[in-house]
Amino acid sequence: MTLAIRYAEECTRMVSALLLDVIDNSRHGDIELAESLGLGIETISMLHKLKPEQLHSLSKTYIKTKAGKSALDIDATTMSNIINGAANESEMLDILDEYIIHGASKRMIKNFFGIRSTEFAARKRILGVPTTRGRKKYITDDEKREIYNAFTETKELDERRKYLEVAKKTKQSLHNVYVIIQEIEDIQLHQRATAAKLHTLRASHNSRQQSIRCA
Repeated sequence: MTLAIRYAEECTRMVSALLLDVIDNSRHGDIELAESLGLGIETISMLHKLKPEQLHSLSKTYIKTKAGKSALDIDATTMSNIINGAANESEMLDILDEYIIHGASKRMIKNFFGIRSTEFAARKRILGVPTTRGRKKYITDDEKREIYNAFTETKELDERRKYLEVAKKTKQSLHNVYVIIQEIEDIQLHQRATAAKLHTLRASHNSRQQSIRCA
């Protein structure tokens, strides 16, 4: 192991320990250390969401940005950006796990998270979610209405969270929710296109009739 690698590892451990102290102190209402490092309340909140291995990983990333500079000289902006990125990734993984637990299909996982089939299968094994086989559950018209009503009533959430919230409300799998919503929206799109075409045809017919009367 070279001296540079050893130094980087020691600095990573030091920064990680420092962040753990920030978390521990803030839990007891003491944010003096965080403030001395230039970390705001929002960044402290994000730190609380991270697991120890994520703290180590972001500390390692931070040290890489300090090449040729003292690790003791904490750059608050860089540190906050790295923490923010790690918190967003952690939140995404939490939502991904919920999707898998609530019966999302491979297609949904790929569309919403960009996760490949092999990664999806591995994540299912980690979470202990069995692979279901056989015929899918039949969805009644009443259940379809319930799903669509819940979807239209769920406001102020991004699309990923919206589908998840509807699945929880209706106690349907995410796969069923996604299929039904897409089915209804496709029908509505076709109906709007047909209505627009009929409107154009009527307008054209009326225009011709007007021209005949004027002639």
